[in-house]
Formats: sequence, structure tokens, C-alpha cells
Amino acid sequence: MNETVQAGVLQDTIAKAGGELIKDIQVFDVYQGDRLTVGKKSIAFSLFYQDPERTLMDEEVEASYQAILEAVANEHQAELRA
Repeated sequence: MNETVQAGVLQDTIAKAGGELIKDIQVFDVYQGDRLTVGKKSIAFSLFYQDPERTLMDEEVEASYQAILEAVANEHQAELRA
């Protein structure tokens, strides 16, 4: 993503797109360097999903994850680094 995007703004987007099952979002790495295009940065987040009343299904978490990827791509022109 562009280096001007603040982690807190991205975290808010993740929280909104991810839904009520996301209980915690933490930044665990920020990278800017020679492996990225000038003016870009990489931010890695740890996501904690939970429903206190039941076990989550893989499909629910995957749907939330896909919604997050779509939201950060649309709102911040961010893309997943592989």
C-alpha cells in the first residue's frame, strides 16, 4: 500500500469489514525497503476471531477474511503480499 496510509486507518477498515467476530486486531510488522516499490509499505496484522457462545466455522472466518481483503483493496488500494 502507499506509505501515506496510516496503520490505524487500515485497522479501522479491517474492523468494519471483518464484522463482529473479530475481537482483536494488532499490527505485528511494518516493512519499507528494497523489496517494495518506492513510496510503498507493508503492514502485517494479527486477527483474533471469537464468538463466546459457539465454535466458529472455517467458512465464517474465510468470508470475513475475504471481505477484509476486498475492503482494504477498494478503500486503500492495498494488496496482499504473498
